[in-house]
Amino acid sequence: MPPKGRRGERRSSVSTEKLPLVVLLLKEATPERHEYHAVLSTISTYTHCIHNILEHEATRDLLMLNADRVLPRLQKVWESMKTTDLPRDLPENLFQGLVFPLIESQSGILSLDQSLSLAGLAIPVLLKKPSPYLHKVADTLLGIDGLLERLASHGVYSSALKEWLSSSKNYLNGLQVKTITEKLFYICDSCTADHDTSIVSERWHKVKPLMDSLKSLLKSLQDNEQKSLKTTRDLPSLADMKVLSGNDKKENRARRNTYSEFRVPDDVLEQMTSLGMPKPGSSRAVSSSLEQLEKEIPSFMLAALESFPCRICWERLTGTSTTPAHVPIAPVTSTDIDIKYDIFGKRVGLWKVLMSEQVLKSSRKLAQAGAFDLVEQRLRQLASGEWKGKDLSHRAGSKKQKQAMKVPILQTAITDELSLLWQVDVGFYEDLPWVPQHIVKVWNIVTEEESPEAIDHIITLHESYDPERIHLSCQRPLQQADGRFLPARFDVQKHKAVSTSKSPDATKGASQILIEMSNKFYNLTEPFLSSIIQATGTEEFPFDLSPEEMDISNLGTERYGENHLPGIQNTRKI
Repeated sequence: MPPKGRRGERRSSVSTEKLPLVVLLLKEATPERHEYHAVLSTISTYTHCIHNILEHEATRDLLMLNADRVLPRLQKVWESMKTTDLPRDLPENLFQGLVFPLIESQSGILSLDQSLSLAGLAIPVLLKKPSPYLHKVADTLLGIDGLLERLASHGVYSSALKEWLSSSKNYLNGLQVKTITEKLFYICDSCTADHDTSIVSERWHKVKPLMDSLKSLLKSLQDNEQKSLKTTRDLPSLADMKVLSGNDKKENRARRNTYSEFRVPDDVLEQMTSLGMPKPGSSRAVSSSLEQLEKEIPSFMLAALESFPCRICWERLTGTSTTPAHVPIAPVTSTDIDIKYDIFGKRVGLWKVLMSEQVLKSSRKLAQAGAFDLVEQRLRQLASGEWKGKDLSHRAGSKKQKQAMKVPILQTAITDELSLLWQVDVGFYEDLPWVPQHIVKVWNIVTEEESPEAIDHIITLHESYDPERIHLSCQRPLQQADGRFLPARFDVQKHKAVSTSKSPDATKGASQILIEMSNKFYNLTEPFLSSIIQATGTEEFPFDLSPEEMDISNLGTERYGENHLPGIQNTRKI
């Protein structure tokens, strides 16, 4: 005769198999709509059995073995619950008993898409009667890599997520809000569409490291205070004490506590100054500054959340884009891409910068007028990858133009009147002529009035880009801990190298401006800048080379030295 405890467990297991909900999920015939309503009409009578339904081995095995049948029916149960008035604990028990174990299962019972469907259908039902259980739901979503991001990007499920997170009773703690905010801004910053979050994202990326710095500073201050409290003056024994006379008191003055000036590390102070925060004069002021920043986090989360859903983000997360996916090669660091000498001289920065003929002509005119200094400064900043701030990497164009762009066009302010129009593109570096890498392409120098037409010209030129090139150009460049962006390298075989765009054909009505903007590009090097600044009128400016020409020039350099480049006549006298 089996032990009483085991017999009790067997009875419990048998009873869960016979629950109407379990029968509905497992029956061979496809349930009719009225059967779902019948189950929901009686489900409240055995709610207490649902929250641990998968803890019973026999029931769990049956449900898992028939997961393909169970999952779509479970989804329909949640859909039916949207229009049914049920006790608050029922959706919570159902989520705890069936959704939570399936989503978090280490055996990979559900795919990420299946988990998305279950979570997306469950959240609106749970929101009908919000409770602290939403805190656990948030932990579940954050524990599955990519699940929250897909919910936010989805065209249907994002509305319930926004309703939940924007509610004053979302039952999220500070850590959850911060984690959600980080995830949302990451996909906003990685998206090629315009989320219109660049300004708030820039502030978030300043606030986040400052909070970490203040927490570290506060802990250090508190540790020092604890040490000072534990340090006590050694008192003599009572027998050794004596009453001091007036003269003795003058000679044996009591110790005075010396207080060192409260000091904030320079890097922390610099971070606070960039956000317009005053210098703290005490540990209490540091704590107050930290609290002030933490109170901002929900507003950051809501600002990012408002930019969803997003089709581009959804396609990138799910891999449903029609463009081929290419993953960058192993991360590149600034030491990997040390500033090197190109065929035509030393590169200005880590990035290869190509300029159109329009930029060259405008630069020469500005240099003749003695106004090229600021242009040179901006070009050097672009080459260095230091693109922080809206003055350096502001998204250009009207809303209509942004929607028409195949590759984001960025705007860098030179003066109040002038700005550079540029983008991240894909090209080749001389040291690795067959490896596609990110480059910077500068299209034009324009005034505010000229900008719309110039952007239209660039959008027209994008029409000649093939899907592969568009996809790689839209990939987010690598970013170092110091904030600098580095060009990504892409693992594309030599015979499948990214094609160059075709120049507009003058015979088909293309304007001279379009032809000049697309025909040839000039490589930004130190000799190039010197030739513009110290112009004599006899300069020859080198065009950028194709991978084939790079191979030839590299071969010539190896055989004959740096001053002999056989077979290449790629210069233009202006």
